Amino acid sequence: MKRIWRTSPGLLLTLYLVLEVITLAYAGTIGETFNSGRGIKLWFDTVGAAQNNGGIVGLALVGFVWRVWRGGWISRIILLLFSGLAVVMTGLALIMTGSLYFLGLLAFCCAEFTLLCSPALRSKVV
Repeated sequence: MKRIWRTSPGLLLTLYLVLEVITLAYAGTIGETFNSGRGIKLWFDTVGAAQNNGGIVGLALVGFVWRVWRGGWISRIILLLFSGLAVVMTGLALIMTGSLYFLGLLAFCCAEFTLLCSPALRSKVV
């Protein structure tokens, strides 16, 4: 695992895309029941917009990941910012509701953010 973490950016970027698809599926299936308007409506509106425009968002995400693979540091910064924003929004929703659903979503978001911070990707875009 240590070798993959340090030397396999392609595998890590593929895992990032898989985790993103799983996160959207998790938010779209289980998350629909939690959209009760208890101060977390913004999160579900954001996820809903991403799912309604899934083709555009998916193509943009794949494009940014491809640019990171090709050495684009700006694309990596954009992905880091959006992943970090997802971690913050999910953490705030977890604090406001105390729901186990948001704990699972936070785990997915943190895993994505961690993959983007890996040494293999840092050395790929330098």
